Amino acid sequence: MIKGLRARLGLVPLLLAALVLAATALTYAVATFSGTSFSGSNRPGSVVEYRWTGGTILVQRGKGNRGCSVRPDNGPEVDISVRSQKTARYDAVTELQPWFSGAATVKCQGSFKVWTGAMAGLKKFTSSFGFFAGAAALTVLPLLAGILRRGRRRT
Repeated sequence: MIKGLRARLGLVPLLLAALVLAATALTYAVATFSGTSFSGSNRPGSVVEYRWTGGTILVQRGKGNRGCSVRPDNGPEVDISVRSQKTARYDAVTELQPWFSGAATVKCQGSFKVWTGAMAGLKKFTSSFGFFAGAAALTVLPLLAGILRRGRRRT
């Protein structure tokens, strides 16, 4: 099968498409697995905490999570809506910007995952429709170029 594709398209377009696929997979894997997971029991009353020291964070609910809240050191506790992978196809994370000064505690009833700093930006990028559409386009373009180039040679 590979020899047939290589004969029809040429080696360079196949290598470019494979390189784009590999880079996409690696970027997605790094972004997905770079977050910090917090596991909790699914029992009522079980709370898992994360210390938020400032800056933008991304939060994703885990299995059995029944809700989250943020309690700033100098303010009242606020319930937050956190998305899960089951409710969203691409953007399965919730971005939180600090609305307070200082630090806060994120509390969730069940497991959740947090991304901070540069990894939060990478996760946000790879959770977008644009990432998947761009990767698909960059994979297909070299193949189409190879097909068109071969078609011109034959005529």
